[in-house]
Amino acid sequence: MKKQVLLLSSVFFLFAGVSCYKKTAVPVADFSIQSSNDSIVPDTITFRNLSQNASTYEWNFGDNHSSTVTNPVHIYTVAGNYTVTLKAYSDSREQWATKNRIINIE
Repeated sequence: MKKQVLLLSSVFFLFAGVSCYKKTAVPVADFSIQSSNDSIVPDTITFRNLSQNASTYEWNFGDNHSSTVTNPVHIYTVAGNYTVTLKAYSDSREQWATKNRIINIE
């Protein structure tokens, strides 16, 4: 009898623990850009973060500059093609997503 009660209690607590587990949504990284000078040097680019299910961000602007601001503004002073990378992290930072976009500054 004691074995049956112990077994049923164990099964109950196992299911109770599983049902309390909250899976976090996977982040989706996305952004848009707005140029202040039609992509001509010097150009100030405003980055609008459109990511979902994320709370912290790492930006790489492709010119040895970076930021952790949600919606950064960056000035390009040299013409070229730059790969901008946004890495969006979940609250726990255990999950992340990345978006790359090439921008051309003339």
